[in-house]
Amino acid sequence: MMIIHHWDCDGICSAALLKNNAKDELFVPNDFFLNDKEKKYIEKRNPARIYLVDMALPENDVTFLKSVSELYVFDHHKRKEKEENFYTDEDSPSTTFIIKKHYKLKDDFLPVLGAVGDKEEKILDTKYKKNVENVLEKYNMNFDQLLKITALLDSNFILNDFEAVKRSVDFVLKNKNNPRAILENKKLNMNLEKIEKEIKDNLNYSIKNNFVLCEINTKYRIISKIARILFKKYPDKNILVINRKRGNIYVRSKKDLSFLIENAKERYFAGGKRDVCGIILPQNEIDTYTEKIKTFVEVS
Repeated sequence: MMIIHHWDCDGICSAALLKNNAKDELFVPNDFFLNDKEKKYIEKRNPARIYLVDMALPENDVTFLKSVSELYVFDHHKRKEKEENFYTDEDSPSTTFIIKKHYKLKDDFLPVLGAVGDKEEKILDTKYKKNVENVLEKYNMNFDQLLKITALLDSNFILNDFEAVKRSVDFVLKNKNNPRAILENKKLNMNLEKIEKEIKDNLNYSIKNNFVLCEINTKYRIISKIARILFKKYPDKNILVINRKRGNIYVRSKKDLSFLIENAKERYFAGGKRDVCGIILPQNEIDTYTEKIKTFVEVS
Protein backbone atom coordinates (compact mmCIF):
# COMPACT_ATOMS: atom_id res chain seq x y z
CA MET A 1 0.00 0.00 0.00
CA MET A 2 0.99 3.65 -0.32
CA ILE A 3 0.64 6.19 2.49
CA ILE A 4 0.45 9.78 1.24
CA HIS A 5 0.95 11.94 4.28
CA HIS A 6 1.41 15.50 5.43
CA TRP A 7 4.95 16.51 6.27
CA ASP A 8 4.39 17.88 9.77
CA CYS A 9 4.53 16.10 13.12
CA ASP A 10 0.88 14.99 13.01
CA GLY A 11 1.30 13.67 9.46
CA ILE A 12 4.51 11.81 10.37
CA CYS A 13 2.99 10.25 13.48
CA SER A 14 -0.22 9.36 11.60
CA ALA A 15 1.78 7.61 8.87
CA ALA A 16 3.75 5.76 11.54
CA LEU A 17 0.51 4.50 13.13
CA LEU A 18 -0.68 3.17 9.74
CA LYS A 19 2.59 1.67 8.51
CA ASN A 20 2.40 -2.11 8.87
CA ASN A 21 5.62 -3.31 7.30
CA ALA A 22 8.71 -2.30 5.35
CA LYS A 23 6.92 -2.80 2.02
CA ASP A 24 4.42 -0.03 2.71
CA GLU A 25 5.52 2.94 0.60
CA LEU A 26 5.56 6.46 2.00
CA PHE A 27 4.86 9.39 -0.32
CA VAL A 28 5.11 13.05 0.65
CA PRO A 29 3.85 15.67 -1.86
CA ASN A 30 6.02 18.76 -2.17
CA ASP A 31 3.00 21.03 -1.77
CA PHE A 32 -0.69 21.05 -0.90
CA PHE A 33 -1.54 19.55 -4.29
CA LEU A 34 -0.18 16.83 -6.57
CA ASN A 35 1.87 18.02 -9.53
CA ASP A 36 1.97 16.11 -12.84
CA LYS A 37 5.25 14.36 -12.02
CA GLU A 38 3.84 13.13 -8.71
CA LYS A 39 0.66 11.87 -10.37
CA LYS A 40 2.63 9.96 -12.98
CA TYR A 41 4.73 8.37 -10.24
CA ILE A 42 1.65 7.27 -8.27
CA GLU A 43 0.07 5.83 -11.41
CA LYS A 44 3.25 3.93 -12.25
CA ARG A 45 3.50 2.49 -8.73
CA ASN A 46 -0.17 1.41 -8.94
CA PRO A 47 -0.55 0.56 -5.23
CA ALA A 48 -3.29 -1.86 -4.20
CA ARG A 49 -4.52 0.65 -1.64
CA ILE A 50 -3.82 4.33 -0.95
CA TYR A 51 -4.07 6.06 2.42
CA LEU A 52 -4.33 9.86 2.29
CA VAL A 53 -3.34 11.07 5.73
CA ASP A 54 -3.64 14.50 7.39
CA MET A 55 -3.73 16.27 4.03
CA ALA A 56 -6.72 18.02 2.43
CA LEU A 57 -5.68 17.74 -1.21
CA PRO A 58 -7.88 19.51 -3.81
CA GLU A 59 -10.98 17.57 -4.91
CA ASN A 60 -9.55 16.86 -8.37
CA ASP A 61 -6.48 15.24 -6.75
CA VAL A 62 -8.71 13.11 -4.54
CA THR A 63 -10.67 12.04 -7.64
CA PHE A 64 -7.37 11.14 -9.32
CA LEU A 65 -6.28 8.99 -6.38
CA LYS A 66 -9.60 7.14 -6.44
CA SER A 67 -9.08 6.41 -10.13
CA VAL A 68 -5.74 4.76 -9.32
CA SER A 69 -6.67 2.61 -6.35
CA GLU A 70 -8.96 2.03 -3.40
CA LEU A 71 -8.64 5.21 -1.33
CA TYR A 72 -8.83 5.64 2.44
CA VAL A 73 -8.73 9.11 3.98
CA PHE A 74 -7.87 10.02 7.57
CA ASP A 75 -7.97 13.76 8.19
CA HIS A 76 -9.05 16.54 10.56
CA HIS A 77 -8.77 19.43 8.09
CA LYS A 78 -11.80 21.10 6.55
CA ARG A 79 -12.97 19.17 3.49
CA LYS A 80 -16.21 18.76 1.54
CA GLU A 81 -15.96 15.07 0.70
CA LYS A 82 -17.80 12.66 2.97
CA GLU A 83 -17.53 9.23 1.37
CA GLU A 84 -17.09 5.59 2.27
CA ASN A 85 -13.64 4.99 3.77
CA PHE A 86 -13.26 8.72 4.55
CA TYR A 87 -12.62 9.05 8.27
CA THR A 88 -12.67 12.76 9.01
CA ASP A 89 -13.43 14.91 12.04
CA GLU A 90 -12.75 18.64 12.18
CA ASP A 91 -13.24 18.56 15.96
CA SER A 92 -10.38 16.13 16.47
CA PRO A 93 -7.16 17.74 17.73
CA SER A 94 -5.15 15.69 15.25
CA THR A 95 -5.32 12.99 12.61
CA THR A 96 -3.47 10.66 14.99
CA PHE A 97 -6.49 10.66 17.31
CA ILE A 98 -8.82 9.83 14.40
CA ILE A 99 -6.62 6.84 13.55
CA LYS A 100 -6.40 5.87 17.23
CA LYS A 101 -10.19 5.90 17.52
CA HIS A 102 -10.77 4.03 14.25
CA TYR A 103 -8.36 1.21 15.05
CA LYS A 104 -9.10 1.24 18.78
CA LEU A 105 -5.46 1.87 19.65
CA LYS A 106 -4.23 2.38 23.19
CA ASP A 107 -3.17 5.74 24.58
CA ASP A 108 0.49 6.13 23.77
CA PHE A 109 3.26 8.40 22.58
CA LEU A 110 2.48 8.73 18.85
CA PRO A 111 -1.22 9.72 19.04
CA VAL A 112 -0.44 12.30 21.72
CA LEU A 113 2.63 13.63 19.90
CA GLY A 114 0.58 14.29 16.76
CA ALA A 115 -2.00 16.22 18.77
CA VAL A 116 0.62 18.30 20.59
CA GLY A 117 2.23 19.05 17.23
CA ASP A 118 -0.98 20.60 15.93
CA LYS A 119 -2.44 22.16 19.07
CA GLU A 120 0.71 22.95 21.10
CA GLU A 121 -0.19 24.32 24.58
CA LYS A 122 -3.89 24.55 23.65
CA ILE A 123 -4.16 20.76 23.94
CA LEU A 124 -3.97 21.23 27.72
CA ASP A 125 -7.25 23.18 27.60
CA THR A 126 -9.13 20.29 25.99
CA LYS A 127 -10.54 16.95 27.08
CA TYR A 128 -7.30 15.37 25.83
CA LYS A 129 -5.24 16.87 28.65
CA LYS A 130 -5.29 13.59 30.57
CA ASN A 131 -3.99 11.70 27.52
CA VAL A 132 -1.03 14.07 27.42
CA GLU A 133 -0.38 13.79 31.15
CA ASN A 134 -0.40 10.00 30.97
CA VAL A 135 2.26 10.01 28.27
CA LEU A 136 4.41 12.52 30.15
CA GLU A 137 4.25 10.38 33.26
CA LYS A 138 4.96 7.14 31.37
CA TYR A 139 8.11 8.51 29.73
CA ASN A 140 9.20 10.78 32.60
CA MET A 141 9.04 13.93 30.46
CA ASN A 142 7.70 17.45 30.81
CA PHE A 143 5.46 19.25 28.35
CA ASP A 144 8.22 21.51 27.03
CA GLN A 145 10.23 18.45 26.02
CA LEU A 146 7.21 17.06 24.18
CA LEU A 147 6.79 20.40 22.41
CA LYS A 148 10.43 20.37 21.39
CA ILE A 149 10.07 16.89 19.86
CA THR A 150 7.24 18.18 17.65
CA ALA A 151 9.44 21.08 16.52
CA LEU A 152 12.31 18.68 15.79
CA LEU A 153 10.09 16.48 13.64
CA ASP A 154 8.73 19.55 11.83
CA SER A 155 12.23 20.77 11.06
CA ASN A 156 12.87 18.61 7.98
CA PHE A 157 9.89 19.89 6.00
CA ILE A 158 10.56 23.48 7.04
CA LEU A 159 14.03 23.15 5.49
CA ASN A 160 12.49 21.48 2.38
CA ASP A 161 14.11 18.09 3.03
CA PHE A 162 11.25 15.78 2.05
CA GLU A 163 13.34 12.61 1.88
CA ALA A 164 14.18 13.21 5.53
CA VAL A 165 10.46 13.64 6.24
CA LYS A 166 9.81 10.13 4.92
CA ARG A 167 12.71 8.74 6.96
CA SER A 168 11.19 10.39 10.04
CA VAL A 169 8.26 7.96 9.94
CA ASP A 170 10.52 4.94 10.54
CA PHE A 171 12.58 7.02 12.97
CA VAL A 172 9.59 7.73 15.24
CA LEU A 173 8.39 4.13 14.90
CA LYS A 174 11.78 2.88 16.02
CA ASN A 175 11.84 5.30 18.96
CA LYS A 176 8.15 5.38 19.95
CA ASN A 177 9.14 3.90 23.32
CA ASN A 178 12.28 6.01 23.60
CA PRO A 179 11.30 9.68 23.04
CA ARG A 180 14.63 10.93 24.34
CA ALA A 181 16.36 9.48 21.29
CA ILE A 182 14.33 11.93 19.21
CA LEU A 183 14.89 14.77 21.65
CA GLU A 184 18.68 14.31 21.56
CA ASN A 185 19.09 13.67 17.81
CA LYS A 186 22.00 15.89 16.65
CA LYS A 187 20.84 16.48 13.07
CA LEU A 188 17.34 17.51 14.11
CA ASN A 189 18.72 19.85 16.76
CA MET A 190 20.99 21.46 14.17
CA ASN A 191 17.93 21.90 11.95
CA LEU A 192 16.15 23.65 14.78
CA GLU A 193 19.00 26.10 15.33
CA LYS A 194 18.92 27.06 11.65
CA ILE A 195 15.13 27.53 11.73
CA GLU A 196 15.19 29.63 14.90
CA LYS A 197 17.71 31.99 13.29
CA GLU A 198 15.57 32.26 10.14
CA ILE A 199 12.47 33.06 12.21
CA LYS A 200 14.34 35.71 14.19
CA ASP A 201 15.56 37.32 10.97
CA ASN A 202 12.02 37.46 9.53
CA LEU A 203 9.95 38.39 12.58
CA ASN A 204 9.23 41.98 11.55
CA TYR A 205 5.59 42.98 11.75
CA SER A 206 3.14 45.87 12.06
CA ILE A 207 -0.23 46.20 13.77
CA LYS A 208 -3.15 48.00 12.19
CA ASN A 209 -6.64 47.85 13.64
CA ASN A 210 -7.46 44.17 14.22
CA PHE A 211 -4.61 42.76 12.13
CA VAL A 212 -1.01 41.85 12.77
CA LEU A 213 0.73 41.88 9.39
CA CYS A 214 4.10 40.20 8.86
CA GLU A 215 5.93 40.02 5.54
CA ILE A 216 8.70 37.45 5.31
CA ASN A 217 11.17 36.67 2.56
CA THR A 218 12.57 33.16 2.80
CA LYS A 219 12.78 29.87 0.92
CA TYR A 220 12.04 28.00 4.14
CA ARG A 221 8.55 26.99 5.25
CA ILE A 222 8.39 29.05 8.43
CA ILE A 223 5.15 30.89 7.63
CA SER A 224 2.94 28.87 9.99
CA LYS A 225 5.56 28.99 12.76
CA ILE A 226 5.64 32.78 12.58
CA ALA A 227 1.84 32.94 12.59
CA ARG A 228 1.72 30.81 15.74
CA ILE A 229 4.32 32.98 17.48
CA LEU A 230 2.36 36.14 16.67
CA PHE A 231 -0.98 34.62 17.66
CA LYS A 232 0.41 33.66 21.06
CA LYS A 233 1.53 37.26 21.53
CA TYR A 234 -1.67 38.82 20.13
CA PRO A 235 -4.47 36.27 20.71
CA ASP A 236 -7.23 38.83 20.09
CA LYS A 237 -5.85 39.91 16.72
CA ASN A 238 -6.08 38.39 13.25
CA ILE A 239 -2.66 37.23 12.12
CA LEU A 240 -1.74 37.66 8.45
CA VAL A 241 1.67 36.43 7.23
CA ILE A 242 2.86 36.80 3.63
CA ASN A 243 5.84 35.15 1.99
CA ARG A 244 6.24 36.62 -1.48
CA LYS A 245 9.20 34.39 -2.32
CA ARG A 246 7.04 31.27 -2.03
CA GLY A 247 3.72 32.88 -3.04
CA ASN A 248 2.07 32.06 0.29
CA ILE A 249 -0.46 33.75 2.55
CA TYR A 250 -1.22 32.34 6.00
CA VAL A 251 -4.06 33.51 8.26
CA ARG A 252 -4.68 32.61 11.90
CA SER A 253 -7.65 33.93 13.85
CA LYS A 254 -10.14 33.30 16.64
CA LYS A 255 -12.82 33.63 13.99
CA ASP A 256 -14.11 30.73 11.91
CA LEU A 257 -12.13 30.90 8.67
CA SER A 258 -14.14 28.23 6.83
CA PHE A 259 -15.62 30.85 4.52
CA LEU A 260 -12.15 32.12 3.61
CA ILE A 261 -10.88 28.62 2.81
CA GLU A 262 -13.81 27.98 0.45
CA ASN A 263 -13.43 31.36 -1.25
CA ALA A 264 -9.69 30.90 -1.76
CA LYS A 265 -10.22 27.41 -3.20
CA GLU A 266 -12.27 28.92 -6.02
CA ARG A 267 -9.10 30.41 -7.54
CA TYR A 268 -6.08 29.12 -5.67
CA PHE A 269 -4.70 26.16 -3.76
CA ALA A 270 -5.96 26.57 -0.21
CA GLY A 271 -6.74 24.59 2.91
CA GLY A 272 -6.82 24.70 6.68
CA LYS A 273 -9.02 24.34 9.72
CA ARG A 274 -11.50 26.61 11.45
CA ASP A 275 -8.80 28.85 12.89
CA VAL A 276 -6.15 28.71 10.14
CA CYS A 277 -6.04 29.14 6.39
CA GLY A 278 -3.07 28.67 4.09
CA ILE A 279 -3.15 29.88 0.47
CA ILE A 280 -0.77 29.39 -2.47
CA LEU A 281 -1.25 32.01 -5.19
CA PRO A 282 0.60 33.95 -7.91
CA GLN A 283 2.91 36.61 -6.54
CA ASN A 284 1.23 39.36 -8.58
CA GLU A 285 -2.13 38.62 -6.89
CA ILE A 286 -0.92 38.67 -3.30
CA ASP A 287 -1.68 42.34 -2.58
CA THR A 288 -5.18 42.25 -4.08
CA TYR A 289 -6.16 39.08 -2.26
CA THR A 290 -4.65 40.29 1.00
CA GLU A 291 -7.07 43.24 0.95
CA LYS A 292 -9.90 40.83 0.21
CA ILE A 293 -8.91 38.71 3.20
CA LYS A 294 -8.98 41.75 5.47
CA THR A 295 -12.51 42.57 4.34
CA PHE A 296 -13.70 38.98 4.71
CA VAL A 297 -12.31 38.58 8.22
CA GLU A 298 -13.51 41.99 9.43
CA VAL A 299 -17.12 41.38 8.43
CA SER A 300 -17.35 37.75 9.55
